[in-house]
Amino acid sequence: MVTILVYNSSVSKKIVQRYLHCLVAYFLLFNLYLMIIISPYMIFHSFPNTTLKEHTHRKHSEFLVQSFEPPEILWNYTYGVYDHQTDERAYSGVETRDGGLAFIGDAPGAGKEDFWFVKTDVNGKMEWNQTFGGREDDVGFSLIEAKDGGFILVGITNSFGAGGTDAWMIKTDQKGNLLWNHTYGGISDDQANAIIQTTDGGYAIVGTSASFGLNGYFDAWLLKTDSEGNLQWNKTFGFPDWDEAEAIIQISDGFLFTGHTIVDDMIYFQDAWLVKTDANGDMVWNRTYNINLQYGISPSENSRDLIPATDGGYILAGNANEWQVDSGMDFWIIKVDDDGASEWNYTYGGASLERAYAITHTTDGGYAVVGKTDSYGGGQFDFWILKLNSLGVLQWNMTFGTEYDEVAFDILETFDGGLVIFGYTTSVPAGALVIKIGGDFHDSTGSSMNHWIIKFSLIFLLGSLFIGSAYLMFRRF
Repeated sequence: MVTILVYNSSVSKKIVQRYLHCLVAYFLLFNLYLMIIISPYMIFHSFPNTTLKEHTHRKHSEFLVQSFEPPEILWNYTYGVYDHQTDERAYSGVETRDGGLAFIGDAPGAGKEDFWFVKTDVNGKMEWNQTFGGREDDVGFSLIEAKDGGFILVGITNSFGAGGTDAWMIKTDQKGNLLWNHTYGGISDDQANAIIQTTDGGYAIVGTSASFGLNGYFDAWLLKTDSEGNLQWNKTFGFPDWDEAEAIIQISDGFLFTGHTIVDDMIYFQDAWLVKTDANGDMVWNRTYNINLQYGISPSENSRDLIPATDGGYILAGNANEWQVDSGMDFWIIKVDDDGASEWNYTYGGASLERAYAITHTTDGGYAVVGKTDSYGGGQFDFWILKLNSLGVLQWNMTFGTEYDEVAFDILETFDGGLVIFGYTTSVPAGALVIKIGGDFHDSTGSSMNHWIIKFSLIFLLGSLFIGSAYLMFRRF
């Protein structure tokens, strides 16, 4: 028996046409899904131990969270003077021109607490340290590496000056040896919180002054010196209560500083504050920021640090106590335009207390913020490090600490893309605590993932075009 297979070309052609038609439709629909739905809005799940809250002031209607793994800790050191039995602290740090690090803080010295100036190598190993002070408490809060070599340190002295506490500025050589020093202040209490070097080679310092403020209260204080620390001018700013400047940057037509102000001395609640001055220190405008105006009340808010934003304007890092959300203070990041108008703001925190102290740029165009948290971590206060993209979206967070207190005061990005955090620990051994974490960061807008989505989309698009062309050619025959 012979079986004869009959080939029906018209039927086979229809089957192939339908198959190709379905395949083209699948490729086109999947490509559309990738390009339109997933790519613009990369919505990931947040870490389970992180709460982010949204405010009506924020521009965005949804809170997107990108979950990436935090980088690894490369090294950590504690530094002390007397076998780590005292509470040395690191308040501010810089990366030095030789690739090492330097930080300023306080430690037991000639009297009570002294300025404590420490230099390390690139791996955090101490190279030398110096203390400066007298019989009373002297604390260093900020430092920079001077353009002409050496370092400039500023803080507060109770040992020297005109009376009360005074702002104190010290110039050292590259080995930390004293070259000169100046005190600034009056008969009451004054202090310096931060310093920058200005384009003319001099320095600008911000802090707070009760000697020159209104009605004996503290006012924000801006000082300008020449390259040798000689005072050129100083200005105070404020309302009839306690005002303080915490950070400063120089801009093309003057200065911007941030801090807090109490605008209503009957209530005594703080607002975050941003002030613009001209090149002579005269006020151009000032803005206050309060997250709780929507509730008709004004719990305390403040701003602790200020940097230029990667997309124009400025970023303020501080703290807010959001009413009707939880009982604790949270990290608070505010984005403002060139005129100080708020564009968006985010809070980050849990049911307990968090405080942000510093923010820095990262190479991917985003930001890293540090402070302390009591809501998360392993003990009491822990280091808390947040990585944000350029829009303030949380990408990752990590805590570092023991069952004791660990508080982070400053952060910087190193030349190799890592992050170094400065603070202190009360664990054993106690002392100033510095950690370095790796710099494996994603693009600030999540475009590292979008990059792969675009690649896959292009592959599917080319595949669709190829199969579509084959389908059209097949129909011709």
